[in-house]
Amino acid sequence: MIVLCLSLLLLTNCTTYTKAPTPNLDGVLEALGYSLAPDYLPEGFEFVKFELTEYDKPTALLAYSSHLAGSHHLFISYPVPFNPEGNPFGWQRPDDAVSIVTVNGEAAYLIRGTWSEDTTSNPPLDPGDAEWVYHVYLTLYFDFDLSQDERIGVMIRAVVISSEWITTSEMVKIAESLRQVD
Repeated sequence: MIVLCLSLLLLTNCTTYTKAPTPNLDGVLEALGYSLAPDYLPEGFEFVKFELTEYDKPTALLAYSSHLAGSHHLFISYPVPFNPEGNPFGWQRPDDAVSIVTVNGEAAYLIRGTWSEDTTSNPPLDPGDAEWVYHVYLTLYFDFDLSQDERIGVMIRAVVISSEWITTSEMVKIAESLRQVD
């Protein structure tokens, strides 16, 4: 267990993390030719499962959960496309929903919220009618270098329906700990 503490005068804020055990991702390795997993997760998080989906190409979805203080869920997915400008239907995310942060010295996008269920269940909806819901997800999109010649998009998503239980710095720390595993 690793404990990080920041002290400012008499105020101390400590966050506890565990080194994440490497899950068995043989199915991901077989489907994609590589597999990724974080070394670093907030305390109490455990690997639950992985799924492979097939859209344009195979995509891995890794699920992690913690039940220390309620039920919290993290998902890591790759390779994923991301367009900071919006989506193919012309819906524009609210400006205050998108923040640019840094992951491993490069720009990454932190998105607070998602499109409402009504919006996504009826596309293509008129862009003016698209509704954004802030308190559902906190999602970090960034690029990961598989090699000098290959980069993939990665998404880390925290379900935050009931509370803001994870911070931006925790999301970045998870992203920066991502590594290739055999």
